[in-house]
Amino acid sequence: MRAIIAGAAVPRSARLADVLRRAGTARTVGRQRGGTPGSAAPGEQLAYAEVQLDGQVIGVHTSLLDIGQPGDIFDRNRDTLMRGLDANPRLIELRLDQPRALRAIGLDLATMPLFRVNVAATIAAGRALNAEHEYHDLPNDPHVELAFADDAVQVSAVRVEILDLRASPTEGFHIHVRELQLQ
Repeated sequence: MRAIIAGAAVPRSARLADVLRRAGTARTVGRQRGGTPGSAAPGEQLAYAEVQLDGQVIGVHTSLLDIGQPGDIFDRNRDTLMRGLDANPRLIELRLDQPRALRAIGLDLATMPLFRVNVAATIAAGRALNAEHEYHDLPNDPHVELAFADDAVQVSAVRVEILDLRASPTEGFHIHVRELQLQ
């Protein structure tokens, strides 16, 4: 697995950088700005990894992690997870070398009383299909599904943002993603 840390090194993420360096190659690059595929919101840092999904290698950009790794959300095991270091919204972006027929995503998350999920799926000619939904008072560790199209379309990238709508907790936001399914 190759990993890249995007953004300036900060003491809170030094532990993550050390882990990624031991797991493969990691390097620090300049801070990225924006909200386009492969870039972070202003001031946000991203990690990059390549993972196997249904026999295809895909690129995964994600907000920095303090527990788990990107492959954990595709292992069909709800006991493994990726936990964000302190990003809100929590970003997960998938870059598919070969487009796939998709219409929705499924997410298995840890308990959050109030949150919003935004999905942007890049289709032909760079056009994006978007969907957004706010969730509240769901059972513990919910499974949610969010459709961005009525019928399956060929998708080359999927950007998922999970926003915890609570007041900022003193320990920071640590959004847990157990599984992400492409449907």
